[in-house]
Amino acid sequence: MRIVHVIETVDPQKGGTSAVPLRLAAAQAALGYEVFVGARDLHGYGESMAESIAAVPQASLIKFVSLPAGLRIGEAGRALKRILERGDILHLHGVWEPLLWLAAHTAKKNRANYVLTPHGMLDAWCLAHKRWKKKLALMAWVERMLSNSLFIHVLNDHETQQLGNLGFGCRLATIPNGVFFEEICYEEEDRRGLAWSFPSLGSRPYILFLGRLNFKKGLDYLAAAFRRFAGRDDTTDLVIVGPDDGAKEAFVRQIAEYRLLNRVHILGPVNGIAKYALIKNATCFCLPSRQEGFSLAILEAMASGVPVVVTENCNFPEISKIGAGKVVKLDAEVLCEALWEYVGSRELAREAGNAGRKLVMSKYTWSMVASQMVSAYRRALHEEAVTGPAAV
Repeated sequence: MRIVHVIETVDPQKGGTSAVPLRLAAAQAALGYEVFVGARDLHGYGESMAESIAAVPQASLIKFVSLPAGLRIGEAGRALKRILERGDILHLHGVWEPLLWLAAHTAKKNRANYVLTPHGMLDAWCLAHKRWKKKLALMAWVERMLSNSLFIHVLNDHETQQLGNLGFGCRLATIPNGVFFEEICYEEEDRRGLAWSFPSLGSRPYILFLGRLNFKKGLDYLAAAFRRFAGRDDTTDLVIVGPDDGAKEAFVRQIAEYRLLNRVHILGPVNGIAKYALIKNATCFCLPSRQEGFSLAILEAMASGVPVVVTENCNFPEISKIGAGKVVKLDAEVLCEALWEYVGSRELAREAGNAGRKLVMSKYTWSMVASQMVSAYRRALHEEAVTGPAAV
């Protein structure tokens, strides 16, 4: 089987939507399949992006195809048609980018099969933002793109329910995200080395947030929770890692108002070994999101043996069931209490971290995910051959 993934960008600063396809493609290639990745920014990308791609295990097995940038529809269409000739299955990642609509249209026109991963973009919370613009897009082309797919890949039961409520009548395949344990350093990192890379951290313990600095990530709630926490603990700091996506300025104003600038370290985007060192050395990981599909950051923290405190909106109830952390409502006081529980007890933090690592090893590796996805492709292609296209 030849598999072609199409995504707007592979820039790691764009979050999980760019990180996931690369890792899924690499894991599928490692299983022996011929795998291509097509994106707009593969031609002439910078050194930092090259390093990020090279750091993905088995990325050297992927065949990369650069797609035309901008709105050169005709040129992009011809490039996509050439891509279709290379693959048995086309896998589209995302919903709103015109490139994906064009890829779906080109596939349909050439009687090629494709599947689509929305990456949480059709969640009710996401649709509520810029809702008229998105409603028009759904009416114009997204609904057709979804309906013509072999199946829609969803990440968890919550997303399955959400898509069912939209009434597209599409086949669904529920398959989670994963991690490469090869990317994660399990040797205890030297805090002196970490302090050398990030001098502001020193040797103080810290709570870690990792993700885009976007409104939906709940940084306002995290700031309010840490204000309460700092009133009880004067030794533990808060570390914020990730690119600014519109919420940094408001967050800085909030922590300045709380007089916590000396306790909060905003490090910007960090990738590779340095990122995993920051995760490994955290006392606790916190993601107080308003909405998540299936967070890679949560999986990476759990795989690193770090207890996690996340909101119900992260859609990962298994965390609390197996004791890997706390799943709480989006409330500053509740977040503070959950963080305090792990910061205040090394034994409890160690037990939760071990439980999380075991869970990820047993269910959430990219090799497992890649096998599940290929099986889903095969089932869908077989059903297509037997029954014909699903009704639109």
